Amino acid sequence: MHLEVNEHEYMDPNWEQMQKTENAIPRLKDFCMKYIESSQVENLSFMVVFIYALFVIFMLTYQEFLSLFPGGADLVNYGLLVQMDLVFLVFFLVEIVLKSFASDMIYITQDKFSLFDAIIVLSSFVLNVIGEDIKGLGVLRLIRVVVIVVRKITGNK
Repeated sequence: MHLEVNEHEYMDPNWEQMQKTENAIPRLKDFCMKYIESSQVENLSFMVVFIYALFVIFMLTYQEFLSLFPGGADLVNYGLLVQMDLVFLVFFLVEIVLKSFASDMIYITQDKFSLFDAIIVLSSFVLNVIGEDIKGLGVLRLIRVVVIVVRKITGNK
């Protein structure tokens, strides 16, 4: 039962040119979908969305609120807020990319809100990176948060 010759003698010399038949992408998509839809990740995502809603409300109102106090406007470093906003946006962007990848883009193409969500997150990310601040986009972010919360409460995906 032991081979007397080396097993390399049985290999096809053109093995590097042969077509590969194994594809790990479907398994990776399944893993991503199971991971994203797990209760722990969904709860974490919901918690981040809630914290982000409070953060956006603070960003939209802090200048007016702090201006009521003498020297209050200097208490908050705006650059730090922009960096924190970028961290949130990267989290949401990664989530959207993973969901789109795992669902073969069905996540964005079949659900109008998901497309709206992706556009808001992507445009917010780009505007944040180039240093633009548009107050109306903050309101759209809050609408996005409200829809996410309503979907979570009602169980509507």
